[in-house]
Amino acid sequence: MRCWQSKKPQPPKEALALHLHWYTSQNFVREITLERNTPNSEHTVREVALAMPMAVPVFAHVGIEFSCGGDEKVSDACRQVGLTPEALWALIEEAANQPVPNDLEFWHNASPVALMDHIVHRYHEPLRKELSRLESLAAKVSMRHGEAHPQVHKLQRTIAMLGRDMELHMVKEERVLFPLIKRLDAALGRGMTDQATAHQLLPPLRLMLADHDGIMGLIRALRDQSDGYSVPAGVSASYHLLCSGLRGLQHDLQLHLHLENNVLFGAARDMLVASGL
Repeated sequence: MRCWQSKKPQPPKEALALHLHWYTSQNFVREITLERNTPNSEHTVREVALAMPMAVPVFAHVGIEFSCGGDEKVSDACRQVGLTPEALWALIEEAANQPVPNDLEFWHNASPVALMDHIVHRYHEPLRKELSRLESLAAKVSMRHGEAHPQVHKLQRTIAMLGRDMELHMVKEERVLFPLIKRLDAALGRGMTDQATAHQLLPPLRLMLADHDGIMGLIRALRDQSDGYSVPAGVSASYHLLCSGLRGLQHDLQLHLHLENNVLFGAARDMLVASGL
């Protein structure tokens, strides 16, 4: 899987060299090297997030989407959030002196099987409980504050939609996609190609990527409907809990989908190439 090579990575001030080693099995090794003569701002958000995990919390803080749609150039992403690339790199350089949160460096380099187990236990299982909690909170807030703050009715409907979509999505991953990735990984680990499994893997992989775009669309809707998770004056503690819960939900889902879209699914695509697709 991908890894970056610097022993003590620091965000560069003038140019960025990324060395991404993707999935390795037997004699199949592919390295992507982005040369130093490429300006920092011309690399994509995904490339920077993978090569420099300390950039991930910075992207989240300034509002740059890194979990879905990471193919945007850094310069374009900065423009959308009203930030100069120089200001972004200064923030990343500052973050380099802090511990990388959520063990991202470790999980960027974990085996596909270990990463899938981590995703299920760290993200899928807690997410089911959290969405149920938020649905209950939204119902309570809607009943108590819906007349004065009608936006909570939209929040309630969007949370319910997200809960249904996420449950179906996670079941598809756990019962279809992840087992196929594990089967193909095992075959490649034995030095064999399994084109039948590779062909089976491609459609659900594409479907999960499309699902992720829809999920992040619902998260954006929740953020807009709550005016950036802001809490009106004079409301109950439940309203405060709902908005703080939604902010935490966005944070966790961005990390969750980053590990799937950018790390696990990247490895899966490499497995397909290794299998001759």
